[in-house]
Amino acid sequence: MEDNKIFDQLNADNPFISSSDPLPWENKSPDLSQLNSEVSAEIEQLILAKRREPSLPITGLVLGDGGMGKTHLLARILRKLRKNAWKIVFVAVRTFTNPKRLYQELLSEIMLSMNNQHSEDRTQFDMLMAEVMNAYRERRVNDTFTSVPDTDMNFYLRHDLKGIDKNFLKCIVLYLGTDDRITKENILEWLREGLDEEDSQALGLPLREASELDDTACESFAKNIIISLGTLLAYAHVPMVICFDELDIMRRNKELVEVWGESVGFMMNTISGILPLCFIKAFIWDEVFRPVLNLSVIERLEAGKIIMQGCTIPQAQQLIHDRIADKFPDSAEEKYHWLLARMANTLTEGISPREVFRLARQALRDQTEPIDSITETYEDERTKIQSVPSAWPPNSEHLTTALREWLTSHNDVKILGGYGKYIKLVAALGGKTFAFCTIAPKVASTATSSAKECLRFLDDSPRSSCVYVMDKRAYKPTWQQFTEKLAEFRSKGGRVLELDSESRIDWYALASLVNRITSGNVNLYSITGSRTAKLQDAGAFIRSIDLVTGLFPKTHATPPKPAHVPITLPEPPKPEPQESPVVIPDTAELKDAVMRFLKGYPMNILGSEKLLSLLAGKGIRISREGLLAFVNLHKDSFRAYPARNGSDVVIGLR
Repeated sequence: MEDNKIFDQLNADNPFISSSDPLPWENKSPDLSQLNSEVSAEIEQLILAKRREPSLPITGLVLGDGGMGKTHLLARILRKLRKNAWKIVFVAVRTFTNPKRLYQELLSEIMLSMNNQHSEDRTQFDMLMAEVMNAYRERRVNDTFTSVPDTDMNFYLRHDLKGIDKNFLKCIVLYLGTDDRITKENILEWLREGLDEEDSQALGLPLREASELDDTACESFAKNIIISLGTLLAYAHVPMVICFDELDIMRRNKELVEVWGESVGFMMNTISGILPLCFIKAFIWDEVFRPVLNLSVIERLEAGKIIMQGCTIPQAQQLIHDRIADKFPDSAEEKYHWLLARMANTLTEGISPREVFRLARQALRDQTEPIDSITETYEDERTKIQSVPSAWPPNSEHLTTALREWLTSHNDVKILGGYGKYIKLVAALGGKTFAFCTIAPKVASTATSSAKECLRFLDDSPRSSCVYVMDKRAYKPTWQQFTEKLAEFRSKGGRVLELDSESRIDWYALASLVNRITSGNVNLYSITGSRTAKLQDAGAFIRSIDLVTGLFPKTHATPPKPAHVPITLPEPPKPEPQESPVVIPDTAELKDAVMRFLKGYPMNILGSEKLLSLLAGKGIRISREGLLAFVNLHKDSFRAYPARNGSDVVIGLR
């Protein structure tokens, strides 16, 4: 009875529910300081060296498998440096997708991180501005510009920060001159990707929308801003650590790897105050990045090479203990020893923290249930997006990624390409054509142009449908012309899908799931071992997400996955006369065949229809009812689950 009580308590408030944590500045989970302590010490030394000498051309290359505790390690360093009053900016860069806009993507990630909290009621950019003012006042003590008023900060900063971009300097002066939080956020947003006409005019800044610029102009602007930011960081003696993560996803794009390598070399050699910190799997570095990158970049990166290690068994046990103690401080010991007993012989030397927490979660469920790591990863991403929504602003690339994979997961959908500038995807389903507009405009003119393109598509293809996907945060009710065009679009049969706070999380979580799978950071587990998941493995789950409600007929739709509850199998039916007799193999032959097929598939599970087809291919003919009856007779080896589509049954190994 006591065992059941502990089991229920741990499941009700599961300390291991998430295998990864939010960004370093949001991470509040317990940290095991002795885990990779040498690695954190080496990174600290790089940061302190960069602070002492901002122009020092150094970088860090951190090699290690996924789930080794990178976020915890960075959070540990961040806490220590702030405790010792060291001022530092942390930037987390998720991934790059476009080699022609790499600097724009980098600038966008930098400005998103700048708006993250540094301390109570103060963002990272607020902290940097305070240090800029300290440096400014120090330089004014012995200033010789007596003919210029002390209040003319623009003049003095232009003198102090020679060569700085004039619009960036204007943003700095504007930011320092206001206490209004919305104005400050608009300044950072203008730098990140631009603002609409109304907000740009209010700031006295030129109209800018990154997505509407050509690639060359966009990259030139972003590069100049990053250079200017580096100058400002050096001026304030505040190092910026740019953590490049999810680099594995670039391995299929040689051009992207090359451009990224050039950008790292440029930051090391040209931009003061910025410390690139690159996290990547060791084998990906050796097989993909090393053969492509410039030799000088390789030498610089490998000069700062740091290897992350997995846990020792005592460290893995301590991780489990600390997570439980954080949730149940008054009964931690009892729960810890109870759980450790259930995890007997599963912890091994060199295990990653992510794997430790996965094993702990597995111990807190029915041991016969298969592990659905794809669903877990998706829910993990949802949790992170909910906890830090500002890290996922409106983004057309993410929306398009989610939609493309969702459409591709349906076998009867054919992707036909795009249409014009704003309709990113056109797909065929059941003899009908569907167009999708997934953009995140910054200005009213772009939004209006996208609505016009959707209207043109309906005029050009009267028998087709068009869906306009709106992340509502990107649009303003004052965009009158856009509102009128959207109303006209609706009147002609177009569909507008407005993403609210909940549905928006589904879209961005799916995009993040796709990135994690593509990066090789999701594993599938079974009783016979594990392997890296591929996008094909996630197809059934992706179909179960109701991304565009009502798009597919009910016969195609797959409802959300139910809990893993064993079904009651039917009794063997009474034989009915058949035109051709069904050959029922002997039990041993059928059992051996079913066992062999299940072991050859991910997670050792198969739908009954697929299994029947495979058996028929081997000359074994049996009805669906007969197969279910057979499984029911061999509960020691097999079990059945209701499938997501509600019409099939999934057969799995115990």
